[in-house]
Amino acid sequence: MATEILINEKKQSKITFENFFESTFANFQKISKEEIKMLKNTKPNFISKSGSTYWYIGNYVYRYSNHFLRETASCSWFLENETSKRGGYSKCELNNFIKINTNAEVGKKYKIIYAPKDRKGVAFITEGEGVLQKTTEFYYIFDTFKVHKWTLVTLIEK
Repeated sequence: MATEILINEKKQSKITFENFFESTFANFQKISKEEIKMLKNTKPNFISKSGSTYWYIGNYVYRYSNHFLRETASCSWFLENETSKRGGYSKCELNNFIKINTNAEVGKKYKIIYAPKDRKGVAFITEGEGVLQKTTEFYYIFDTFKVHKWTLVTLIEK
C-alpha cells in the first residue's frame, strides 16, 4: 500500500546519524569505485534486518542495499531520482535528508515533490509548486494541477 507523505520544512527537526532512518525522504547518489573499495575496508556502523549496510563517514550516510523503494520501512529513499528493485552502493549527505511530516494546510503554497510510477512500476521524482486548494478521497488538488494520494507526495511550505 502506498503511503501519502507530506513534509513541512518549517517544522523540520535536525537530522542526525541517530535519526536519519526515521520517516525521512532522501535521494541517494551512486558512488565511485574508489569509495566502494574504501567501504569494503571499513567496518559498517549499522546493518539492518533487511541486510542493508550503513557507514557514517564525514557528513554522509553511505549505504549498500539491494533496493531503493518509496515505501522503504518508514522512509522514502530514491537512487538518483528513481526507485529501484536493484540497489548497490550509494551515499546521501546528511543535510539532504528531509523529515517526513503529515501536516499540510489548505490555502498554503508548497513546493511539491511526488513520485508517480511509470509503466514498468519505477517511481521517479517529479517537482511542482502550487497552493493547496483542497483534498479529496483520492487527490491533493493544487491551483495548477492535482496529485493522486497514492503517489508519494512531499510538500515543503514556501
